[in-house]
Amino acid sequence: QEHGSPSPFWEQELESLHFVIEMKNEHIHGLDKKLLNLETVAERNLLLEEKLKTLQQENEDLQARTQNHLVMTR
Repeated sequence: QEHGSPSPFWEQELESLHFVIEMKNEHIHGLDKKLLNLETVAERNLLLEEKLKTLQQENEDLQARTQNHLVMTR
């Protein structure tokens, strides 16, 4: 065997390591996509929570106005 040339065993080991690295990279890429999606969902949830608070306040205000109107018309 020539000096510096890997044996078939090490060739196979290297190939296996490349395969594992590629699999891990694909997994990381998938996790990155999931994380980005979760961040988008979290931002949307915050916006919806703010909108909900605003609408609840408007609803309470309208209920109070309706109650006041009923009292005044009696």
